[in-house]
Amino acid sequence: CESKARGEQFAPKRLKTVVNPSTGERVTVETVKRVKEWFWTTDTGKINLAVKYGAKTLPLNKKGANAVEVADGAELIAVLQQLKLAVANGEFDEAIKDTSAQTARGFAK
Repeated sequence: CESKARGEQFAPKRLKTVVNPSTGERVTVETVKRVKEWFWTTDTGKINLAVKYGAKTLPLNKKGANAVEVADGAELIAVLQQLKLAVANGEFDEAIKDTSAQTARGFAK
């Protein structure tokens, strides 16, 4: 979000091992890691932010709300910083545990 506010593209790098098709040699190359945004802009111009655990969206309260609505990019950055503190304080531990258990039940035979 901070990169987007500065007008830059956020493109973290990662190392990937690929096989050269012509020689069969394994080569390590640096590629751009794909980062999917957790926020989107609504028709009214507001920004919605969903908190995710893996591919699943976490509920933000007991009623099942799944997104936070903010007015602009500056407020979005502030909310993300607050969410970072909430995660560090363990406020999402129960929601993560429930989501993880649901995912594990999907793999049960």
